[in-house]
Amino acid sequence: MDIKELLDLYKEGEYLKIIGLADDVHDANALFLKLRSLIQMNRNSEAFYFFLNNKESLLDKNFREAISLYIDILVNIDFDEIEILIYVSHFRSWPNQSDEDKLYFKGIRQEIEEKISKKSKQEIFTLTFYSKKEILDMLSCDVPTKVMEAIGYLRTDFIESKGDHEHYAQEIEDILKKRNNFNLCYGLLFDQLAFYRLNYWFSFQKNGLYYQINPYRYFSQQDKEKDYFAYACNYVYARERDLVVAELCMRLMYLTDVYMIPKILHSKVEAKELILVSYRQALEILGYDQEMANNLEIKRVNKNRLFDLSTILNEVYQEFR
Repeated sequence: MDIKELLDLYKEGEYLKIIGLADDVHDANALFLKLRSLIQMNRNSEAFYFFLNNKESLLDKNFREAISLYIDILVNIDFDEIEILIYVSHFRSWPNQSDEDKLYFKGIRQEIEEKISKKSKQEIFTLTFYSKKEILDMLSCDVPTKVMEAIGYLRTDFIESKGDHEHYAQEIEDILKKRNNFNLCYGLLFDQLAFYRLNYWFSFQKNGLYYQINPYRYFSQQDKEKDYFAYACNYVYARERDLVVAELCMRLMYLTDVYMIPKILHSKVEAKELILVSYRQALEILGYDQEMANNLEIKRVNKNRLFDLSTILNEVYQEFR
């Protein structure tokens, strides 16, 4: 089927036909039609991975349209402004951009804000209920967005169960034991379990080593770390007037901190090192001058620990791809 026929189908609202027929079509225009059809059918997770798998063809064909559709997908999945900025920033240095493309990218924050605002105004509040089995199935899948969605429902179920959380414990441990890697999603899961002080020992594997964590005890152990994390957040807010930079820096600090589980911060020096690598990454994501990091006035750092933290942050950042 040629592109004119696909375009006619799209105008007629035959999105399912386009999704099915376009599997073996590699023409960039056909790829755009399939991507738009997935969005129209609200198959946003599928659209997310379709975009990433075909990003070269889409971005080379029409950079601005591709990025705009990518933002639509991320907004529909319910990522917030900071998360969308992280995802989209990967394409800031895409080769062969025109001057118009570069100018467009400078206004990307405004487009994101407008699309989030528009979605909020149009959204009708509905509740989706999932059974325990459905939540656990989502938690055990290999799609990060599904895992994050499951953690959200898990949080709701914890609140509604009024403290009776241990009915999930064995199932969650079984899921963790089947995982071959400990990624950011599961770091966030442990953070939630710690928040609800689930008094159960979980076993998991990370970087070839086996660990056991009792979220209830880990939460107590974190009390000192939380002081250092609060210190880090206050340090950034006191020195950065651009709230988006500050928020993005703290988001990266939090994600890196979670990814480091079971390690914790032990001093203000370590907190400052986490600030520095996160702040530099935030500046890079936003396309700001790295010299701005001098405003932090952080001079005494351990270069080896700084390198290790940068490596961890890079791993965290890659999971947004």
